[in-house]
Amino acid sequence: MGRIDAKIHFKTAIKSDPGTIYELITTSKGWDRWFTRGTVFILEKNGESQFSWKDWGADKVTETERAVVREFRPDEYLQFDWNHFLPEGPTTVELILTPRPGDTVLEVIQTGFHDTPSGLAMLSQCAAGWGEALTLLKFYVEHGISTH
Repeated sequence: MGRIDAKIHFKTAIKSDPGTIYELITTSKGWDRWFTRGTVFILEKNGESQFSWKDWGADKVTETERAVVREFRPDEYLQFDWNHFLPEGPTTVELILTPRPGDTVLEVIQTGFHDTPSGLAMLSQCAAGWGEALTLLKFYVEHGISTH
């Protein structure tokens, strides 16, 4: 089965400058401040990174997810592949920062899902996850609220 013509696409406006948000999505310490625990993020082309969650959410999930950085532009753009454990291969995530007066729009786009049971399950899981993640980042930046 091939890839499906479906993507995850969310946006949120965050009352901050692009540089502050970029640091939170391109460094180990940044991710761990608002979303993960023990993430190792290597910001270089083909940099092998690992997102890690410990006792996450209501189900207290502990897991690690491999990611590979594909492209980045400071304060503007980050692209990485993840979901490498899927039998049909990884998906691609793009994070796009667009400055506006008084805030920055952070847009997430995830593509590359396959028309398989595991691909469709990952599509639904990531759709819910990205909505939650953008909300958590916004709350952290604007109000100092963290999940840890």
